Amino acid sequence: MLFHSEKTILLIEDDEHVLKVTSQMLKSLGFNVIEAQNEEQAVEAARNLKEKLDLILTDVVIPGIRAPALTVRLKKLHPEAKVLFMSGYTENAIAHYGIIYPGVNFIQKPFTVEEIGKKIVEVLKKD
Repeated sequence: MLFHSEKTILLIEDDEHVLKVTSQMLKSLGFNVIEAQNEEQAVEAARNLKEKLDLILTDVVIPGIRAPALTVRLKKLHPEAKVLFMSGYTENAIAHYGIIYPGVNFIQKPFTVEEIGKKIVEVLKKD
């Protein structure tokens, strides 16, 4: 399932191994990937990006970061970007703690290449 895409994804994940594996998955699907492990790197990458940012793919639970607040900051720099949250916690558990709300774009970790590819296409097609 290669998308031959010119779509750019900002991937935010604090665990270096998960960051690299997820980045490789996305690249194998044909996406351009910008990696960030923390808020500072994510904001700097978004600020320096000259082309369109299509998707912000971020872990929900990153030490010292509230992912929803970070995505608001990033969307000020790239209002066209869609957001997809990911977590090893279930969507219900995350919603219970008020980190994200039901109905937002969410994918449960771990996921396969096919699952993340399908979910990204779904999110990018939304208005």
